[in-house]
Amino acid sequence: MTWAEVGEALATLGSAPRSWETPIEYAQRAGGTTGVDHRLLNALAGVTTAAGYGPTGVDAEVADRAARAGADVERHIEGELDRTTKLRAALDPRPLLPDRARRLDVRTTT
Repeated sequence: MTWAEVGEALATLGSAPRSWETPIEYAQRAGGTTGVDHRLLNALAGVTTAAGYGPTGVDAEVADRAARAGADVERHIEGELDRTTKLRAALDPRPLLPDRARRLDVRTTT
């Protein structure tokens, strides 16, 4: 379970990550709007930040604990979803598509 997968699961509850948010900012916002334990999300965000930006990353034990905690978050979220939402999420092809650059809406005045 990666931080991106936690973000996808949180998005099913209506709290998708914003491109400009740090993991900590996203964890604080999502924890306040989804009912998922904000302390757990903050801890996962901290591990994600340390793994991505720390000089040595994180050791295997910390990574394993974070993966288990992320799986717990996903199970909690799946328990909150109704059957229709679960079916939509299962059939949604967007997670399988590669990321694409966001379009810019540039308007000129004449």
